[in-house]
Parts: sequence; C-alpha cells; structure tokens
Amino acid sequence: MSAKPNFFSELKRRNVVRAGLLYIGVVWALSQGAAQLLPVFDVPNSFVRGFVITGIIGFPFWLVFAWLYELTPEGLKRESDVPTQASITHKTGRKLDFAIIGVLAVAVALLLVDRFSPGHGSAPVPNDKSIAVLPFENLSDDKSNAYFAEGIQDEILTRLAKIGALRVISRTSTQQYASKPGNLSEIARQLGVANIVEGSVQRAGDVVRVNVQLIRAAGDSHLWADIYDRKLDNLFTVQSEVAGAIASQLQAQLTHDEKKELETPLTTDPQAHDAWLRALVFFNRNAEDPAGVEGAIAQLTIATQADPRFAAAWALLSRSHASQYFQQFDHSAARRAAATAALERAVALAPERTDTQTAVGYYHYWIERDYAAAIRTFAALEAREPNNADAIEALGYIARRQGRGDEAVRRLDQAVNLDPRNMQLLIEAAWTHGQQRDWRGSIKLADRALLIAPDDMSLVAVKAQSLLSVGRTEESGPLLAPLRPDGTAQQVVLSIRLQAILSHDYAAGVAQLKPMLDQLETMHSVNVRPLTIGTYENAVGELALRAGDVDAGKRWLTAGRDRLVAALTQEPDNVTGLSSLALALSLLGDRDGAMRAIDHAIQVSPASTDALFGPLFEEHRARIQVRFGEIDAPIATLARLLKTNYAAAITVERLRLEADWDPLRGDPRFQALLQPHGDAKAAPP
Repeated sequence: MSAKPNFFSELKRRNVVRAGLLYIGVVWALSQGAAQLLPVFDVPNSFVRGFVITGIIGFPFWLVFAWLYELTPEGLKRESDVPTQASITHKTGRKLDFAIIGVLAVAVALLLVDRFSPGHGSAPVPNDKSIAVLPFENLSDDKSNAYFAEGIQDEILTRLAKIGALRVISRTSTQQYASKPGNLSEIARQLGVANIVEGSVQRAGDVVRVNVQLIRAAGDSHLWADIYDRKLDNLFTVQSEVAGAIASQLQAQLTHDEKKELETPLTTDPQAHDAWLRALVFFNRNAEDPAGVEGAIAQLTIATQADPRFAAAWALLSRSHASQYFQQFDHSAARRAAATAALERAVALAPERTDTQTAVGYYHYWIERDYAAAIRTFAALEAREPNNADAIEALGYIARRQGRGDEAVRRLDQAVNLDPRNMQLLIEAAWTHGQQRDWRGSIKLADRALLIAPDDMSLVAVKAQSLLSVGRTEESGPLLAPLRPDGTAQQVVLSIRLQAILSHDYAAGVAQLKPMLDQLETMHSVNVRPLTIGTYENAVGELALRAGDVDAGKRWLTAGRDRLVAALTQEPDNVTGLSSLALALSLLGDRDGAMRAIDHAIQVSPASTDALFGPLFEEHRARIQVRFGEIDAPIATLARLLKTNYAAAITVERLRLEADWDPLRGDPRFQALLQPHGDAKAAPP
C-alpha cells in the first residue's frame, strides 16, 4: 500500500515531471520556430515532421535519464551516488520551473506571431480538390516561344476553373512563381491548395511537346503525369485532355455542361490559335495597362480574321475594347462601337459560353453602366462556376460603384481567397477599404501585399494615401520619397502630389515629378496618353504655383489645359479629363470654363450612379467655388461629403491641412466641420 505514494513522491523529488515538461516545451518551441523559418530556406516540411517524430521517440529515454541522474554543484551524478543530505533537487526544481515558463512563453509567442502576422490565413485550409497551376517552363530553343508556354498554361488553368467541383487559384497569383520551383509545400501553403500542376512546353517547327504532372504538395508525391506530342494543327484539344485527366485524378465529377465545354475546342485554325495565345499574354498584364490591352487587341484582331467563328476571341476582343473605354484610356464613340461590334459577333456564335457571358457582363457594366443587368449576368456565372474570380471580382466593383461598401469589401475579400497573391486585386481591395474610410483595413491589406511585392510603387501609393487621409504626413513622406514615377501609375503621381499639398512642401513635389514630365517628352509619351500627360502637367503646375514659381506654374498649367482640350474634342465625356481641366482652369483664373467642365463631369458621372467618383467631382466643384470666393455652397457640400464614402474621400485631417480651404477658416460653420467625428476605423494602427 505504501509503494505507490513513495514512488510518486520520489518522481516529484527527483524532478522527473518537471524534466518531462521542459522536454515537451523545448520540442514544441523548436518545431514552431522551424515551421516558420525553414521554408524561407526551401527546407521541406518533412524535416519538421522528422524532428517531431524524433522528439517523441526520445521522450521516454529522457524520463529514464532524469530518474537516474541528478544535477549537483559538481555536475551530473547518478542519483544513487548522491547522499540524501547533499541533494539539491529542491533548488534544481525551482530553476526548472523558471525554465519551463520561459520555454512555454517562447513557444506561445511563436504561435501568436504565426497566427497574427500579415498574410496569415490568406488562404483557406486546403481541401483535396484545391489546385494551383504554376507557370509552364519554356523548353523551346527559340526563347521567343515563351508566349506559347504561358498561353498553354493559361488555357489549362481556365478549363480547370470551369469545373465546379474544384477550387482553382487564379493565374495572377500563380504567375509570380518560377517554373518548377523547389519548395512546393511552401507554395501550396501560401496559395491554400493541396495540389500543384507543373509543366513544360517545347516547340520545334510545327511539333509541340507538352509535359504535365499533378503533384500532391503535402508529401511531394506525383499523382499523375503525361506527355502530349502534337502537331500545331492538332494541338487544340490538349488543354481539355489535361484538364479532364486532372479532374479524374482528383475525383471531381463534371456536369454535362462542363463536359461539353471541355470537349469543344476554341478554334481549329493554327494561325488563329497562335494569335490567341499571344493575346492572352498581353491581356493578362495589369488590366490598367493600356499598352498591354492594345497588344491583346492587335492579336485578337488577327485571330478573328483567321477564324471568323472564334467566339472566345470575339468575346475577349469586346472586353478589351470595353476596358479601354471604361478606364478612360479611350472614351471615344469609336472605341464603344468596336466593343459593341465584337460582342455582337460573340453572342451570335456562342451565347452561353462563359467567355461570351463574361464579355456581356462587362459590357453592361463598363459600356452601358447598367448595373442591374451586369449583376444578373455575373451572379449567374458565379452560380454556374464557383471558381470564376472574374465574376466575383466584378460583383465587388459594381457594389463599390453603387455605394454598397460592405458588399464590395466582402466580394473583393472572396476574390482574394481565389487569387491570394494577385497584386492588382490586393491594391483594389485595399483601396476599397479606404473608400469605406477604413484606413486600418486599407493599410493592413497594403502591408500584406508589400510582403509579396515590396517594390510595387502602386502598393506604396495606396498605403501612403491611407496615411495622408488621416494627416500622418511624417509617415507617408518617407514611403513616397524614393519613388520615381514613369507616368504609367497614376496613383503614384497623385499620392506624391497630395503629400506635397498636405506637408506644404510644394517645391519637393515639383522636384520629384518634373523628371517624369521630362522623360515623357523625350519618349514622346510612348505608353502614356496625351490626356494623362495633361493631368500630370496640371499637377506639377499647381505645385509650382503654390511654391511661388508663378511663371513655371502657369506655363505647365497652360500646357496641360491645351493638351486636355485637344484630347476632349475626341472624348468629350471623359470625366477624368474634364475634372482635371476644370481644376487647371480655376488655377488659371477662368471661373466660367472651370464650372462648365466640372458640371459636365458631374452630369456624366453623378453620385447617384457612380458612388465611387461622383462625389469626388462634387468635391472638386467645391474647391473651384472656394477659389473664386464662394463660402456657403462649399461648406454645405463639405458637410455632406464628410459623411460620404467615395474615392480619395475628403477627411477632417485634410481639411485642416489643405491650403485650398484657407478662405473658409474664419467661418464658424467650417470650424464645426473640423471637430472629430469619432470614426473608430479612421486612425491607422
């Protein structure tokens, strides 16, 4: 009866329990640290698993060691060799208690860092049918055939995304990785998928070899692989065959419509298919890159001429023209007509195809501004294809235009789930949080994206804009100072201008932006439209004027005005050009011209149909009124806009800092506007 108590009391006296707890804590802490650090060096997860297994095996040996040996001032000795009166196990026990607490604290800290660090949880826990298609390797001797490998990969990914039983990551996230990277398990973790598709394409003359393999990322095990040797005139079904084989391996059941669409080739004309692959490379650039879209349009024109029944090419051609029109890169009647004509051909050839319905949705949204019809089209696409990131993203952007900010944020977050490393999508999502005056959320998303692309100027600009919106110029300044815009990213230029305005360091803004204007003049504005250059000239002219260089300021403003007037003769409803012209005319003293231009912009894009930019044009109208001595109407407008969510929204902090509002500062109504509004989301972390 007395053996058990003596045994357990002896376990306690010899600190065996404490030693066991310390062992468990050390193994846990080391495994947590290894899991976070080793992927950086491309060490596979199997190393961590092996370490944990070794720790488990070693645990009983450690307990036996703790029972047999005791730590003394002279070092380790067998417990039987230590006289009872010389034992110091009680002192050793206290030290072990502190060690256990310290190790557990480190382990918990590592766990919390992993749980709450930026980017954690960016992808859901992967299921067995989640998949990412990495860039295909170009093995052709002629490296100019890189477009061919990229196009084949894109077509396979597109077909997989049509299978509702699969969860497929969009190409904009996967395209950032190298072909055949070393650490697939880490890439799978970043993308939130269980399976990876790798491949290569080799073209020699009219013969093409496509090599594809499906890999289970967790164990780096190959589930399936195949090689397809085809002639160019018999290549059209390879992508569908690959997608079907992968779906079969993952036991993803295809619906009747999915099977039919997979089995139907886009075209059977080799020239049309080649031009289509080239067009995909251009189109898959940033959608706000007008040069890339124009490159796609040129190739799609070749494709549709070679095969007039190429429905997918007609659909993408319509979408490309509509994009140029909507983004205000070319808001002409001719561009609208081109989008309409291409869409009519696509609908006539294949009205139910996903490509066609996507083009229809964007036509409703971008050309007609018929948001209800666009929502119906994209919602039907989402119901049919849950992986359709295009549809989900578009629903978010439409909600944003309609002023349904919470819905816009939800939809864009949903799109990020399908496309977690899409820089443009992350920028848009961050910008949408800013539209909602959620500066914290905007900065959090920007920081997450900057971990992926730390040198992306547009990301830096989005983060800086959020800081500037709450008046934290001392933090935004160092972010923007190293940037040297080339004119292709308007948000960067606008952020630098706003930094100079709010910090009252106008000369610094001129010094930072003037080299860009000189470069554009030297390059003859290759990739930047005259309308955009005019807007930039106005920005530099305004800063020079405020810096006291009146002659230079008026010279730039006049040049910008003339360039905008010329451009608007071709695109009279271009609201970006109209608002920029209005502000330039007001600085040049032309009140009537400024009011006509801004009123036209408001008429074309009123807040009732454009909650994103309509209120911004109203803000510009208030600025113009103040510049010509009006008080009552601008104050009333500002009081309303401070409670409105819109793009680059005016804030209390900006009202305090901007010189434009100085004439209002003596009015008690304006002073009342400067009182804090108590917005819990206003201040960045």
